Amino acid sequence: VFFAIPILISPLLSIAFKLFLTDFEFSKISFFRYFEYRRIKVLFGILKPFAITNIFANFYLKLPILSISYFLGYSYVGVYSCASTIAATWVFLPMSIVSSFIPRYYSLSKEQSIDYITGLLSLIIAVCFFSSLFIYSLSGFLIGFLYGVKYHLANDIIFPILLSSSLSVIGTVLYHFLIKQKAYDFIMRRTLLCAVLSVPITLFLTYFYGMYGAVFSL
Repeated sequence: VFFAIPILISPLLSIAFKLFLTDFEFSKISFFRYFEYRRIKVLFGILKPFAITNIFANFYLKLPILSISYFLGYSYVGVYSCASTIAATWVFLPMSIVSSFIPRYYSLSKEQSIDYITGLLSLIIAVCFFSSLFIYSLSGFLIGFLYGVKYHLANDIIFPILLSSSLSVIGTVLYHFLIKQKAYDFIMRRTLLCAVLSVPITLFLTYFYGMYGAVFSL
């Protein structure tokens, strides 16, 4: 429960600062106007889908680790963590591109935004493909150099984790597209459905196929 508090506070602060800084007037009437019931209700109405989405997304990402530790033991958790660390080293690159280009997307008209988000999505797909290819080609060397021979099994699960990381970054671009379309409820329902379905799928695949099943459940 306590670990969920930062997840809830983070989007709340972002939206609160947005409302406060863009429309605040330094007067007593304007200040107290931000504490009106109607505005607070609207604020939490916007916040709810994002808060629920973040909570279930974090749960979804931690589920393979929990299932591996339960069925296989902590030694395999180390192997999985090794592969995840190597496979995620490049994610900062496309995410920095998204962070740089996405603010302008929200200021464009509907027609312009479609072309803009399509171009950005194509760029991100290309970056993900070549970055994943580069990391995959070096994965054996990196695992042996950084972790040692005993973690050689991590090389077998690098590819599906790279694929999952790429889809996650691409999903971030599509996530912004849905936000601009005001599809908040759809985002919340989709994330909730994925989180609920991931539990039996991950447990089933991990039980029958071990660490490989847990990875492919992503």
